Amino acid sequence: MRLFSNDSQKAQILLLLFTLIISVLAYSPVFFNAFVNWDDNVYITSNPLLNGFNLIKIVDMFSGSFEGHYHPLTLISLSADNFFFGLSPKAFHIHNLILHLVNTCLVFLFLQKLLSSGQPNRPANNYFTYLPVFVASLFAVHSMNVEAIAWATARKDVLFSFWFLLSLVLYLDAFRTKKKLYYYLSVFAFLLACLSKGQAFVLPFCLIAIDYFLKEKQTLAIFLKNKIAYLLIAVLTAAVAIYAQKETGYTSKDASGLSTQEFLVYPSLSLILYLSKIVLPLNLSAYYPYPESADGSIAALLWLSIPLALAFLSIVFFALRKNRLIAFALLFFVINIFMFLKWIPVSNYIIADRYTYLAGIGIFILAAYGLNELIIRKPKSKLFVGALLILLFSSLSWNTYNRCKVWENSLTLLNDILAKNPRVYTALNSRGDVFASEGDTASAMRDFNMAIQLRPQFSRAYGNRGTLLAKTGDCKRALTDFNKSLKINPSQPAIYANRARCLNLNGEFNAALADLEKSARLGFNNPMLFYETGIAWYNLKDFNKAILEFNKVEKLAPEYPSLHMYRGYANFNSNDMPATISDLNIAIAKGSVNPVSIAIRGMAKVRSGDKNGGCEDLSKAREMGLTQAQGEIERYCR
Repeated sequence: MRLFSNDSQKAQILLLLFTLIISVLAYSPVFFNAFVNWDDNVYITSNPLLNGFNLIKIVDMFSGSFEGHYHPLTLISLSADNFFFGLSPKAFHIHNLILHLVNTCLVFLFLQKLLSSGQPNRPANNYFTYLPVFVASLFAVHSMNVEAIAWATARKDVLFSFWFLLSLVLYLDAFRTKKKLYYYLSVFAFLLACLSKGQAFVLPFCLIAIDYFLKEKQTLAIFLKNKIAYLLIAVLTAAVAIYAQKETGYTSKDASGLSTQEFLVYPSLSLILYLSKIVLPLNLSAYYPYPESADGSIAALLWLSIPLALAFLSIVFFALRKNRLIAFALLFFVINIFMFLKWIPVSNYIIADRYTYLAGIGIFILAAYGLNELIIRKPKSKLFVGALLILLFSSLSWNTYNRCKVWENSLTLLNDILAKNPRVYTALNSRGDVFASEGDTASAMRDFNMAIQLRPQFSRAYGNRGTLLAKTGDCKRALTDFNKSLKINPSQPAIYANRARCLNLNGEFNAALADLEKSARLGFNNPMLFYETGIAWYNLKDFNKAILEFNKVEKLAPEYPSLHMYRGYANFNSNDMPATISDLNIAIAKGSVNPVSIAIRGMAKVRSGDKNGGCEDLSKAREMGLTQAQGEIERYCR
């Protein structure tokens, strides 16, 4: 008994095409999304590797990690978008969606080949024909996948999944045809998956699950011959991923402060949460904090997650002996979610929607199989199952459509997180950043204060509040915050540079230079660093060094505020009158019309032989209230 009477290949393709159309409609809000500057700002708008697209940049992408990850193909993919379309959010999001649609087709193809594969003289597996297209449909519109598509820099998730699924499809082709070419292509696709995201290293375990499902009996020698290439790539990928994480401190226990008891609870809890969110994707969030009691301990109820997890694992072991399709589905889920169950305290969230992008396929297979069994055992339930499928597909599509709207911009996303979890101090800090960038100082200060109240040792919030205070002119309080931030975490180059700015304003130029040197040693390559260094040297009367620093600013940011004005002053003191006039012409044209700038330009003109033009500037400076200009007028203009 099959789910539908018409099981032709044409019907399946038509259903798949319908699914893809609905998927495009469900994800249509992402076409209009702005960049969500949670990580997009880091990966795209501020990543020097993505500014340009050439062989040197590509070599750089392969030569090191970025932000705790080694994923050169992902960086190349983002860089190509930037090169061809600029910083257009629509281009990045459409690219993600196209990859997702292709992945949907690969899910269909993978399951179709898996269920029809068999050795010569052995019949195909007796599972219903429409399982592949039903699973692909769930994959296409499931709301847990929104994060991987609507978040521009989740490109690594959809990109690695493409190569991962392609490798599985080619592996099945190699199994079916016994052609070495498919095997080599499968290994190559696996390598590309690993270069897109380290998570791909689990693929060999999926291959073992496939062999189990296909009842493929083999000796150790045959196993090693068929899997050794995959295993070598997997081991190397895992080693590189761990090194990249350790290099940034993401895997340090202190980062999340987990106790021994928490190591027992959190893996079990994250497993149960992933299962529950896939089965019922409601109250989704871009951030799920570790649950705690009011006193910071683990809530007693959370210990129940351990027996629930053990019960789930018991089902897996039972299925291994009773039903190969159920066992394969459960194994596929466990293999792809296992590394995200908080065995290692990476990051400070308990689960993330994007990590179910591949793992969810296993649960979707279970759902399809369950509906088929219902029809087999109760044939009269066909109409009910059909209505249930329509309701399920429609509700998931609508939920996905609305979930995409949450990712419209930084503020909508952060508001959604805080509406569901008001105590997420990282989200409060990020929202404070957004408010500060929009000029809403009061709201930004409120969020920074709340983040610090919730997490007194949160260095970034002190640094951001200090930066905001500095912008409002309150350098005394800003310095207090900068000092606290750097005491908690002394490896913050931007905070050293911001503290230096306040020290410059306070006239502590040598102390400012010390901070700026620390910032530079930590790799801060920002125009502000060179500008503040130039200001310090200018006030210490070393004008040549000041000019060198201002020149560095011009290379990085020609429109940097006050750059030409202060470099003009430094050039004047270095007796370079033509350079002084050139810089101050630019500064005045851009709005720096202050009497000092006009007077200095006037004196530079006089010393360059343009007495009339110089005297005109000096007279204008006097009229603007600069009384010192009178002496120069009497000296040069009589």
